[in-house]
Amino acid sequence: MLHQTVPSPVTASVRLVDEPWGTRIDVLCSYAVPDGPPTPEFAYSLHVVAADGTPVLVATWTAGPGSTTRPTATTRLARSDITGVEIRLVPNDLVLLRVSF
Repeated sequence: MLHQTVPSPVTASVRLVDEPWGTRIDVLCSYAVPDGPPTPEFAYSLHVVAADGTPVLVATWTAGPGSTTRPTATTRLARSDITGVEIRLVPNDLVLLRVSF
C-alpha cells in the first residue's frame, strides 16, 4: 500500500513483478468522491525510484472522483534496483503517494 504524503482522496496499492527484461509494475488506484462541489479529472504519473534515488517516469493516466484505475507499467530496472514507487499529480509533480522498499 502506498502512503499519503499530503491529504488526498487518492489511495493505491502496487505490486512489482520480476520479468526477464526488468520489472512490471501493477497498480490499483482509487479516487474517492470528496465532499463538496464536483471536482474535475486530474492527470497522474507513476514513478519508480532507482537505487541511486533517481525517479523514473513509467506511466501517466487521468482519473476523477469515484473512479478506479489499474495502470500497468514496465521498466528495464531489475526489481532489486527499485527502492520505491511514487504517484504524482501532473503538472506540478507533487508526490501524493509513496512507498519505499
